[in-house]
Amino acid sequence: MKVAELNKTIGAYTTEQLRRLLVEMYKAMPKRVKEDHGIDDMICSPASKRNNRKSEVVPDIEALASETERFVSNAYDDCYSSPNPVVPRRERSQWRFTVLRLFKNLNHAATMEASVAKAAELLEKLYVMLCYSCRYTLFNAYDSFQSVGVSQEDFFRAVLRHKRHQENPRDFVRNSIELALKHELNRYTLYDDLFEAMVAFLDTPDLKQIAIATCDEMWSRASTEKASPRSVSKSFEDRSLEYERRELLQNLARLGFFCHMALCEYEEAVEYFQKHYVLEEPEIALYVLLHMIDRHQQWDLWTKTYEQAVRSKIRPRSELRTRYHEIQELAPASA
Repeated sequence: MKVAELNKTIGAYTTEQLRRLLVEMYKAMPKRVKEDHGIDDMICSPASKRNNRKSEVVPDIEALASETERFVSNAYDDCYSSPNPVVPRRERSQWRFTVLRLFKNLNHAATMEASVAKAAELLEKLYVMLCYSCRYTLFNAYDSFQSVGVSQEDFFRAVLRHKRHQENPRDFVRNSIELALKHELNRYTLYDDLFEAMVAFLDTPDLKQIAIATCDEMWSRASTEKASPRSVSKSFEDRSLEYERRELLQNLARLGFFCHMALCEYEEAVEYFQKHYVLEEPEIALYVLLHMIDRHQQWDLWTKTYEQAVRSKIRPRSELRTRYHEIQELAPASA
């Protein structure tokens, strides 16, 4: 519920109803949330400005760098997943709180101009390490991002927010694309989520065009690479080099689509995807394309793309046929 909707909903409540609602909300609020947001202070002095105690002292970036580097190194050395003399047992079980504290403190340190570059670099190292732990066991956790309490998309967005302020445009675009594409996803994140987050930082048409050109360059290079004839190393587990290459090509096609959509170049977005998405089965490619168009809520484009596919003798799955009829019913209502 948005704030405007909340104000409208509670506008007719009596004083007693509001008092009861406030008490129940307070009881349901975790202690950490109460402390972080100064809820008790607001209740005691509702007319006064909220006291954000965390803004009083900016963490020392050098101390944060030392702790972050040490933590990341120990994590890669499996010091948090099994008994060892380096990390005590109590600290091993508290790893998620350490990461969350580092995440918050690094974001706080980045509010100082002199610390932005270093904070962005350290946040990126934490992010990459958590991505790695989504594939290989570094911690005793079902999902590292979920355990920390920060979604992968939000962590990714935090890294880009600080890098945007201290990298030149071309480096920022290329580094952002590689950060999105070359690391593992957790169980609740899609590449499209990261693409949307990234495109939001491409806040000028020039940046979006640079991103498209970078996708073209990376796609061209990857499309000419051939899978190595030697056996796949254990680090790739059951995923072949060819599969990795094809996945990269497909994701570059999707990202190029998102960039064209952000430029309101809808026809170009569809053409870009259809040209660059490497897949033998056209119906699956159609499903992926229509899903992305649906995500952007471009119903006319969705219908046009669907009908063109049908005329090309592609038989959409039942889910798409049902969605087509739903959109047709929506059209008169939105007209």
